[in-house]
Amino acid sequence: MSVRINGNDLTFDRLYEVVFGGAEVALDPAARTRMEASRAVIERLIASNETAYGVNTGFGELAEVRISPQTRSAGCSSTWCAATPAASALNSPRPKRAP
Repeated sequence: MSVRINGNDLTFDRLYEVVFGGAEVALDPAARTRMEASRAVIERLIASNETAYGVNTGFGELAEVRISPQTRSAGCSSTWCAATPAASALNSPRPKRAP
């Protein structure tokens, strides 16, 4: 069984099938197109070096804190992440699953 992700109608039942039932996942081509367009917007914001809430700043009380390009390129895209030990875990190799 395959679950097609289109960004509009994923149900908990279908999610359950993926997580616990081993259902295959397929990304709808139209959803991919929308994702690529969204990514292009974010990449333009980053390249412009303008402040963009939640893109190169923190959230909420940390909205005034800029996230450096070095931190973003290291795989940490939030101030919370950059300010916690969890940030180093993002760059660590993932443990192998037990057979």
